[in-house]
Amino acid sequence: MRDYRDAKAMARTLRETLAAKHHKITVGESLEIIARLFGVADWNTLSAVIKNSERVGNSTDARGRGGGVQFASTTEQALHRALRIASDRGHSQATAEHLLLSLTKDPDASAILKAQAINLSAMTEQISRSIEAGTRSDSRGGANDPTAGPDPVPSPTFQRVVQRAILDLHATGGGSVTGAHLLTAISSNEDSIAARILREHGIEAGPGSRPG
Repeated sequence: MRDYRDAKAMARTLRETLAAKHHKITVGESLEIIARLFGVADWNTLSAVIKNSERVGNSTDARGRGGGVQFASTTEQALHRALRIASDRGHSQATAEHLLLSLTKDPDASAILKAQAINLSAMTEQISRSIEAGTRSDSRGGANDPTAGPDPVPSPTFQRVVQRAILDLHATGGGSVTGAHLLTAISSNEDSIAARILREHGIEAGPGSRPG
């Protein structure tokens, strides 16, 4: 399992994943994207956090202790897949809708959806239509923000979803962020179109929707 201290390795994986789809990004761009995924403003800020963590835990490995939060490998794949979905559609930002579409292929998130008897095909089609229509889920930048760079980056809403999943898990003692946690975080973001789609299919925010 990886956490924020593995940011450089995650950035390398992101570059390799996008390169396989013929979308090349620089080292700096990949680091900035990973920093945003962790809810940090930029790579310099995350780098400082990592260095401080290394100083504090120089003689003791803090991983695995209560409160520590990592990304499950399937969660990393879901995040990268969301960026690929945006890239394949020529969108400059990956929104909560791109992430939700990605989570329909995540084993943990899809298990929750199937347990709720959700019609995954119908949901997938609805999300895809929303994305194809260029729906904007964030008032500060949508899927086709002309001011953004050529490669997709997580939108503010996308970042808040990931950050909420991390903070919620940290508050309950830590562990690995899974697709189920991201699904819960999306459903809790009531202003997003992704959350509305979940509600329309019977997934409501609240204790009952949280993964165990």
